[in-house]
Formats: sequence, structure tokens, C-alpha cells
Amino acid sequence: MRFFERRSPHELWHIDVLYFIMPNHEKIFIIGYLDDYSRYMVSQDLFYRQTVENTIDLLKKACDDYTFPKEIQTDGGRQFVSWTGNNQFGTYQRNHQIKPTVCRRYSMRPPPQGATSLPPGSTAPKRESWTIAPFNGDFSISI
Repeated sequence: MRFFERRSPHELWHIDVLYFIMPNHEKIFIIGYLDDYSRYMVSQDLFYRQTVENTIDLLKKACDDYTFPKEIQTDGGRQFVSWTGNNQFGTYQRNHQIKPTVCRRYSMRPPPQGATSLPPGSTAPKRESWTIAPFNGDFSISI
């Protein structure tokens, strides 16, 4: 058994946010929820902004498609936690009996990769051009 692997589906989901800088210097954020047991991406999408609303909307979509997870592990980003202890993401989790888990912050440089990040030692493929095109209100990426 691997270190973080749970014994059944939907016991723990990881959420992570990565971004790419497009040739026009615009940031595109990828938000994804990963089931710890199966390593299946239960939901992911592209966004122009990294907001709590986008993370909650994506979580709602994942829960509609599958079920509510028992626990969600985050990295302590600003859309997941606040210094006051009250935020929309935490409220949504409490209202749906989802246990919040926040990873400890690391002091090492570079910081460790998140669950949905690229594997250690690998790099994102270099492309000549990237195109973001609207598709039924969502965004799809073509390479």
C-alpha cells in the first residue's frame, strides 16, 4: 500500500490547482479533484481565474456525477482556508459532512508537487502554440 492510498473509493479526494502561462502571458488555471483510492480524476476543468466559486462549482459537479467524498485534502491555498476559519469552501464541506484536511506547509525548496501535479523529474510538454476556445460555457484546450 502506498503512503496516501485509501482502502475504498471516495474516502479521500485531493484537490490541486496548476496553471500555465499562455504565449499572450495570460494564466490558465487547471483545477482538479483526484480520488485517492483509484487515482481517477473525478472532476477537472480550465478556468481563467483561481477562485473559491470555481472550486466549489467543480466540487458540486463531481459530487453530482459520483457521490460526496468523506474527506477532501487541500494544500491550504487561499480559496480553501482563511485565517478567520470561515470561508465558502469550508462552509460547503461542513454542510455536506465532508471532513477538511489541510496538508502541512513545507519549508523545503522547491516545494513538493501536489497530487495532481506532474510526476517528479518530468516537465510539461513544450508546444508551439496553445489555444483556449469556449465550448458550451466551459473551456476546452486544444494543443
